[in-house]
Amino acid sequence: MKLFRVALVVVSALQLSLAWAEDGVLIEQMPSGISDATVNEISKAALRRRSWTITSTDADKSVKAELDKGVSDAHITIYRDGSSLKYSGEDIVQILPVKAGITGKSTQVDDLPKRWITYLRKDISRLMFRTAVALPRSPAPSTSSSLTDRLVDLKKLLDAGLITKDEYDAKRVEILKNL
Repeated sequence: MKLFRVALVVVSALQLSLAWAEDGVLIEQMPSGISDATVNEISKAALRRRSWTITSTDADKSVKAELDKGVSDAHITIYRDGSSLKYSGEDIVQILPVKAGITGKSTQVDDLPKRWITYLRKDISRLMFRTAVALPRSPAPSTSSSLTDRLVDLKKLLDAGLITKDEYDAKRVEILKNL
């Protein structure tokens, strides 16, 4: 029964990830307190981890990168839109002719493969969570409703598969210490 629940959570998280990938959202709700510059650094680190080459950054507003895969050149732009982190991109595939007598090559522009976006989303989410945990907290007492909101947000991250159970437990204990 426990294995079934784990499989159900994984399938639900994957469905959620695919839905986000289709509408250009990497992170629907970013943790509060993370600056635009930090978001860009996290995005660049995740892109480099997946072998993307950073081509430009726009004054802490966006990160542009490309990926050369031989017959395919992919381009992506990651940018902050309010409390969301979004992307736009394309995969340009060189199609070589296979029929005799046809010369030259053509191109086909596709959306970025969903698995690439899923990997980037997972990497960026983990880096953001670790950054949010490391941010200094003010010693001012928190209201119980804000603590409740933080616990609910933390549970959503766990349910979506963006953090591990150990990360969830550690952060939950930290939040509950503020009661």
